[in-house]
Amino acid sequence: MTQQSDLHICIATEQNVANLIPALQYQAKEVWILETPEMHKEHSGRYLSDALKAHGVNSKLIPFPSDAIETMMETVEQIAIQLESAGRLPIINITGGTKLMTLTLVQGLAAMLETSGKDIRVPLVYTDTQNQRLEWIQAESNADDMRPVLELLDFLRVYGYHIKSTRKNNMEVRAKHLDIARDREHQTNEMAVHAYRFRHAISALNGTASKVVNKLESSRPADNPLIHWFDFQGAKKPELEYFSKLEDNGLLAYRQAQQQVEFMTEEAARYCAGGWLEEFVALKAEKAEINGSWDYNLEVQTAELQTPNEIDLMVVHNNRALVVECKTARPESSDAQGWLTRLGNLARRVGGRQATPMLVSTHRLAESHVKRAQDLGVSLCHGPEVQYFARYLYEWLNS
Repeated sequence: MTQQSDLHICIATEQNVANLIPALQYQAKEVWILETPEMHKEHSGRYLSDALKAHGVNSKLIPFPSDAIETMMETVEQIAIQLESAGRLPIINITGGTKLMTLTLVQGLAAMLETSGKDIRVPLVYTDTQNQRLEWIQAESNADDMRPVLELLDFLRVYGYHIKSTRKNNMEVRAKHLDIARDREHQTNEMAVHAYRFRHAISALNGTASKVVNKLESSRPADNPLIHWFDFQGAKKPELEYFSKLEDNGLLAYRQAQQQVEFMTEEAARYCAGGWLEEFVALKAEKAEINGSWDYNLEVQTAELQTPNEIDLMVVHNNRALVVECKTARPESSDAQGWLTRLGNLARRVGGRQATPMLVSTHRLAESHVKRAQDLGVSLCHGPEVQYFARYLYEWLNS
């Protein structure tokens, strides 16, 4: 780039990461955000403003028409007058908006500013997120490699999300739980190695453990809530071997004659309810070389919609997002379809169009579900492949 400016102008869009990246990479001090009525309804400009504010970057929202070229030109003329009177030359980000809006900025705003001086060239930047490049459209076009400037919280903020304030999401609680996960990593790795062979037992115990966890969260009854009925009739050798492993690791005690299973602690119940798989993928992310940040077992929500969304693992690397969902339940036909659809939607809501959703399932999905995953752009790590999740993560990091 031949010209630098600490003022950026961009158009608010549903994919505001394309506006945030150059602002942070080129250390903007102020960003003027042009916001159409449609984007105003989606709070797009406000979300971008919040993400910039977190980095100490000032911003200004400017209403921008989207209905007619005449009103667009009137708006950019007013912006040009403000810039000229202040003696400021901006960087104009032409990534967002429609083609007509881009044309207005290039042949309108940029042209107006360039006529005020013989040697003035207004820097125009285009964010090519797919190829990790920032393209400069000037007298001699050139490009810069995109630097990894975004963290996980940047993605959440720029799409209007925040981590829900609960005890579960408390930093000290989370740090303590990660320490526990590290201490039993060998045990968790063994769970992953044998997960496909024990898949039916895992699914059955997952349901029982989930009921125990729900009971503990809802009330504290007089009887022991950690003891629950379990149907051992017809249990085969792999199922009994799985229960024996859990018992040897101090997680539970099982009594076939009484048709009972007793979890040693509330934490043990959560682990058996599928928490072990969430720990497994988190520990693999912790060991990976990530240019960004990661977190797991998150509850996120928007200010407008108070219903939280759960994210088992989210990784931000080189300004791209990976959203992972873990499943130990048996994938009935309708359930699996729902898993894939919800995961695909969630990934794009919190990570943008370039986000990669990945489903990690201890059960192998049917061919129809695999085809559905391909159609939705959802990556799969399922069945016997679960133990090799680290390889799937590595391939995404280097894709």
